[in-house]
Amino acid sequence: MKYYIFESHIGHNEETQKLFEFLGNEGDLTIGINSSGGSGSVAQLLLKALNQNKDRVTLCCLAGVYSSAFYVFAEYEGQKTLTVNTKGMWHHGIWDISIDDRNQPACHEGVAIKKDLKFSKEFMEKIARKYMNEKELKKFKKGEDVFFGYERMRELFPNAEIL
Repeated sequence: MKYYIFESHIGHNEETQKLFEFLGNEGDLTIGINSSGGSGSVAQLLLKALNQNKDRVTLCCLAGVYSSAFYVFAEYEGQKTLTVNTKGMWHHGIWDISIDDRNQPACHEGVAIKKDLKFSKEFMEKIARKYMNEKELKKFKKGEDVFFGYERMRELFPNAEIL
């Protein structure tokens, strides 16, 4: 058994690259994750890589999995583990775009992001509906971050081992 602790932003960085490389090891692997989230597209690729190795990888939620890290943990199809007092959080997506003095996106990427927000909103709401109760969904629809405390994480992931 080999272990890896991932305590970083999911994105185009050295720590995320090391995590992908760790999945190349042979045998059973345990990955501890404590992350505030990060890039949704990198999280989707990470989830795909984890699910391709689900028969040999245990994903352990450490202190917290927020935003895209919650998505990776929640949607992972293999063995999950929760540590005592771990937390989760899901919210609407956030994008940084430059706006010009006409209140319009200042570059073509900003135009594309604005145009595609509908698809992102649908995705975020789909995940919210899958994991949130009515009270949580109401907060989410108001644009608030929705946090899941330890007991709620245990409810959401009843098959997860508790350390």
